[in-house]
Order: sequence, then C-alpha cells, then structure tokens
Amino acid sequence: MASDHEPAKILLPYLQRADELQEHEPLVAYNCRLYAMDRGPKIPAGERTKTANALLNSLIKQLEKDKKSLNLGPEDSLHGRVCLECLCKG
Repeated sequence: MASDHEPAKILLPYLQRADELQEHEPLVAYNCRLYAMDRGPKIPAGERTKTANALLNSLIKQLEKDKKSLNLGPEDSLHGRVCLECLCKG
C-alpha cells in the first residue's frame, strides 16, 4: 500500500490499533477489525484496487479466526463496541 491514492488506507488506523490491542484487549481488537470490515465495502467498487480486495479478504479470515477463539456472547459485542467508540472519539 505504498500509493497515496490507495483507498484502503482509510482502514489502516483501525487495523493498526487492533494489532496494538490484540495481546491485552482481544475483544476491542476484534471490534476494531470489525469496524474496518464494515467500512471496507463502502469503498466504491470502481475505486477498489487488488490491494484493497486482498486486505478485505485477509480481514474476513482474521475476523473468523478471532471470533472462534473469543467465544463471543451478546454482552461481549456491546462491551467491545463501547470501547471502540471511546477509541474513535479519543
């Protein structure tokens, strides 16, 4: 993603934060990735590059892996979303 015009660059702050939080706050890291996945398809199809598509495919695989290891329940989703909102505002 060396190009300044790479549309997937909008996802990088959330993915970088997820990597930073993975060890100590895996649920928040999962929600950061989930938020990035939610934003990814909003990149107009005509602007998506092979790099963006590869990133989104990789992200789907990571989310599926994380979901299995976290054993998520309904309350976990709420907690993760609240933490994510705090991170996005701060």
